[in-house]
Amino acid sequence: MKVAVLDVYNNKVVLIENNGVGYLWLYYTVTINPDPTNIHGADIDDDGDIDLVISHNPPKLAPFVTILRYLKDINGDSLPDMMTVYKNFIYTATNTNTGPCFFAGKNTQYTATDGSVFSSIVAEDINADGDVDLVAANRTNNNIVVLRNKQICCHGTRGNVNWSADDFVDLSDLSALICYLTGCGYVLECPAEADVNGDNKIDLTDLSCLKSYLTGGGYQFPSCPSCGL
Repeated sequence: MKVAVLDVYNNKVVLIENNGVGYLWLYYTVTINPDPTNIHGADIDDDGDIDLVISHNPPKLAPFVTILRYLKDINGDSLPDMMTVYKNFIYTATNTNTGPCFFAGKNTQYTATDGSVFSSIVAEDINADGDVDLVAANRTNNNIVVLRNKQICCHGTRGNVNWSADDFVDLSDLSALICYLTGCGYVLECPAEADVNGDNKIDLTDLSCLKSYLTGGGYQFPSCPSCGL
């Protein structure tokens, strides 16, 4: 087994190998761009070995401003995606498995407006719903921000229109769907859950199906897709 370590003073990645008898020895060093801040390893190109992703501070930034990256599959395609915090922003970039830029789609997932500066980020399934959520530490306000995963929002069966944490389908879901369809301003957090009949559109047919289910009419929800609509 090898260990990859950042040498931030000399702008190098140091690879250290375990010789199998209780000792570590210097295996290899690689010179990288200046001001590295973090290193993370994962198989980003799906070839069976571990690759390294290194974050850097852009030139001329204040010393306390850092860019940190974390790798984890957030959209359920078995490829590690990238999460990044920078100043008051939290970004994600999905892995397209096409080089040279594997993380093609960059999206701002959260922007803090209260003076927050994020110092680190991790991705884990914190609410035990089967997908990976984001947790970022806020160095300014000494708190954390939790972003619930909406890329894989539909679990098991559909019908949880208001996306309640217990995944229970009840009259509140019917009310939410009516509000959405009548233009009262309701925003669907997970459109795939509101697509009750699974035809890739949300209309009065979904309302009828949900009403049938709730009134004992015998309607059975189809299973969810791997991602939302």
